[in-house]
Amino acid sequence: EAISAATRNAAKLLKADDWGVLKPGKKADLIVVAGRPDLDISETRNIEMVMQAGRILDRESLKFNPARDKNFGAGMPVD
Repeated sequence: EAISAATRNAAKLLKADDWGVLKPGKKADLIVVAGRPDLDISETRNIEMVMQAGRILDRESLKFNPARDKNFGAGMPVD
């Protein structure tokens, strides 16, 4: 239900006809997970693939790298 609310239902609300469902010709950024996150939310950690703007992303390049991401969190409040 959460996935539908964030995708299909959101597209309907905004009257967008080019996203919201996985069908040929539609726009989609997606994350493929192993498991059933609809039954166990912790399975969202089992990421198999990330696709953005039609290309599969290299997962290693997405991981936080302190040497590369020096300004990560800059301006964020500190607890």
